[in-house]
Amino acid sequence: MISQAALIEFDLLMKARGLTSSERRKVWNVLYKLISIEDIELLTPLDILVASYLVDMYKFDYFGSLIATQCIVGSAEPLTTDKEIIGVVLKARHVIHDLKRMGIVF
Repeated sequence: MISQAALIEFDLLMKARGLTSSERRKVWNVLYKLISIEDIELLTPLDILVASYLVDMYKFDYFGSLIATQCIVGSAEPLTTDKEIIGVVLKARHVIHDLKRMGIVF
């Protein structure tokens, strides 16, 4: 699965590195042909809730927290070389239980 957050972050990185709208459209046209909707892990309100907790708890960046959260919520292993995401996923498997205990998630 590919995180919806990863796709958004990728587009923002392309833009920040100076790719024009036309160049970005060419990239997305190729990816559109390669990635089906069934391969995308959509963000949910629960994902964003848990990600905001990870940002506070681990001083984690926005997009990394969303990707880590999707792994935690979905009980999945992250397929990444980002050691910070891997580390947070391993450390934070308990986060849903913690949020339930605090009455934040029911």
